[in-house]
Amino acid sequence: MFLPIDGKVWCDDCEVGHTTCVIVEPATQHITDIVVLLAADQTQRLVPVEWIQQTTPDSVYLNCSQAALDAQPRFALRKVICVPNIHYSEQDSPARTLFTFYAAHNVEENVPEGELAIHVGAKIHAADGRLGTISEFIVDENDQITHVVLDESHWYGTLHSLIPIDAVDYIDEDRLVLKLTRDDVAHLPHRRSIRALQSDP
Repeated sequence: MFLPIDGKVWCDDCEVGHTTCVIVEPATQHITDIVVLLAADQTQRLVPVEWIQQTTPDSVYLNCSQAALDAQPRFALRKVICVPNIHYSEQDSPARTLFTFYAAHNVEENVPEGELAIHVGAKIHAADGRLGTISEFIVDENDQITHVVLDESHWYGTLHSLIPIDAVDYIDEDRLVLKLTRDDVAHLPHRRSIRALQSDP
């Protein structure tokens, strides 16, 4: 199953938002949850991977209702920061200082203990330098990652390569580091489109 990190999300036969990251258990290389940004209220919800009915290279279809999705825990908790407006203070007495409120987005993320959030744009590094970004994970029927899809931008377009999970040295916050060199990766299967990559035997 191809699991896009930045894919459209559907439930109740309608599009409800898109994925912003996946939650990975590094020790077992299992995906446990996806994070969905809801179009209706712009909140991010933590959704168990078991709720995924099927996927395509650009979409995720959930087997739940919109109400069930809305009731899921929030992933990113917003904070409001209050700071004094210095420019106002200079012109008026300190007693009349105007306080400005700033909404800070995604300040705290609700990542289960011992797991990592892999966001859109997460980097893939070879043993000898940076390669590109992750666009998708390929998982088996047990939700264990078998491959990651590497996107490499070139002057003639983007190439998508299949990286076996066994080639990953370690995963940390928003970065996969490979045991392979850039030259090793160049010899892996790669295609101009995800769909072509998916159709390979």
